[in-house]
Amino acid sequence: MKFAKFLIFPALILYTSFLSATPKGVELFSPDTWSRISTAKSHAQVTIFTTTDCQHCPAVIEYLADFKKNNKKLNLRLNIVVMDGLGNEDYLLSSPYYLLANNLYAFNGSPSKLRYVVNPEWRGMTPFVVLHPLKQLPLYVYGKPDKAQLKVLN
Repeated sequence: MKFAKFLIFPALILYTSFLSATPKGVELFSPDTWSRISTAKSHAQVTIFTTTDCQHCPAVIEYLADFKKNNKKLNLRLNIVVMDGLGNEDYLLSSPYYLLANNLYAFNGSPSKLRYVVNPEWRGMTPFVVLHPLKQLPLYVYGKPDKAQLKVLN
């Protein structure tokens, strides 16, 4: 029984650390939401634009969640915007990949308007990743950011 005490405490820590990174729900994402995210200067952020049928997106999400976990001193926020998530909220909240986000959004509005607001050169390919450092302009990346690109978040 004494041994069980030693197992319960680490399990509790793991459970609560998982919950702290889990989104509270699926929020609607609009150009106004983007304005709020892109101007936040309290912490560095990563925003991943994805779709439910994107084959490469889960690996990119996991890679960036691992980067966040391994760089806790950055106090990094992970935002995931699912372009075809509206109406699929139950699916989004049951997917282990989307639950890695601090904030989970379902896109709501005109795709072309959103792409223009985020980056006029973005043509809608996913995964589309935006790195939001504290003291620099955002860096836009198609696919998985490499280690050099992630250094802008330091």
